[in-house]
Amino acid sequence: MLDKPFPSAPLHPAKFELKVKRDDGAFHLNLFSAVYAGRKFLDILVGDRKTSWIDRNTLRCHDLTISSKYMERLFTYEYTDEERNWLLPMPYSYNARKIAFDTVHTGAPETPSEVEPDHHSSKRSKRAQRRAAQSEDANKRDIGGDDALRRKSTPIASKSKSQPGVVFGPADIASSTGKEPSKVRAWLRANRTKPVDGWAFTKEEFDAICTALKK
Repeated sequence: MLDKPFPSAPLHPAKFELKVKRDDGAFHLNLFSAVYAGRKFLDILVGDRKTSWIDRNTLRCHDLTISSKYMERLFTYEYTDEERNWLLPMPYSYNARKIAFDTVHTGAPETPSEVEPDHHSSKRSKRAQRRAAQSEDANKRDIGGDDALRRKSTPIASKSKSQPGVVFGPADIASSTGKEPSKVRAWLRANRTKPVDGWAFTKEEFDAICTALKK
């Protein structure tokens, strides 16, 4: 059974570190609990590129200066069969390539861990993306965003079939009065009873509301 590869307090403290400094000044500190995990990370950093030793603790590879007080052990470590078959998971493999090449892999996946990423992480990421998209839509509506979102915040099209003559919504009021849509809706909530099917006004109601808001 493999030793735990990464530190997790208090049972698995960090035992091996890799300090990586790029010529552009970027610095990265990477910690590992098992020597084979540090070696896997180092393998990605170095790849097939030429290396040279600055001292016993420091390795030079392309535009990277890689140091560790255990560098000799990490660099010369020989994997067991089980360790050789172990794959550095995401995000560690991603970070190693990002550090080494200032880019990320965009072609065919290199490892099963990239083909089958952590499902919990993927779900959290998708939820975060949905929340970000919803927040962006809300912000656009509040500041009078693009036409599509403005139409989305105005129930004109969807309500006009069931309510003949209903042609104006909060976005139209905001446009006419120069008020922000959020302030228009706040005023409507304070001064009108919101219909079950949303804010929608006839021309007469629209004119009356605009006049009141402009006072």
